[in-house]
Amino acid sequence: MKENINAEIKTIKPVNQKNTRPPDSSGSGESQKLLTLFLELGILKKVPRTGWLWRNIPDCESIADHCYRVNLIAMMLCDQINCRAKKRGEKLNFEKVMRMAVLHEISECRIGDIPYPAQKYIGAAVKTAAETRAVQDMTAPLDFLREKNYAGLWLEFEEGKTREARLVKAADKLEMLIQAVEYEKAGAKTLEDFWRNADTFKQIAAHPAIEEILDELIKMRN
Repeated sequence: MKENINAEIKTIKPVNQKNTRPPDSSGSGESQKLLTLFLELGILKKVPRTGWLWRNIPDCESIADHCYRVNLIAMMLCDQINCRAKKRGEKLNFEKVMRMAVLHEISECRIGDIPYPAQKYIGAAVKTAAETRAVQDMTAPLDFLREKNYAGLWLEFEEGKTREARLVKAADKLEMLIQAVEYEKAGAKTLEDFWRNADTFKQIAAHPAIEEILDELIKMRN
């Protein structure tokens, strides 16, 4: 049987053989760098969101769970905003929105998910500086992707000065409140402070389209 299988394998002709090439050292090095980062990003699947953990939410979501829905929210809200736009200047850069949404939590692979109350003692500037350094260090080996400024995009999101960055920040906060409602509907009684954080609602207010959804969420909660 084994001899027959080996004979059959030898008769198989490779598809598109003329385009195949042996891996060179440069390509191998790039692949190793990418794989190393991909493996590190897997940490986000393992680390729970600290805010829920501190409030005794059983089996709470991971950072990656949160990121996935943020990506979907950012994508669909960007599409909605662009569909409503009456002038070209009112449209958002869809690619930039999606890239920032995908990247927005990668620093937590190394810094961890620092809960909001801790920022009172750490300071926002220290937190941002640490996260910025982490993202720079993580993405520095990808210097062969020179046109894809991942660290720069992450910092643009963090600073929240562009319309695209503000949309992703709003999507991030909206997702958090959606998750809070889901936990409350499941019986959680410890999440009232999420609804008293003025900074959360300030960031959501950056986009009327997201405020409309928040209004519907509050109705659902009540």
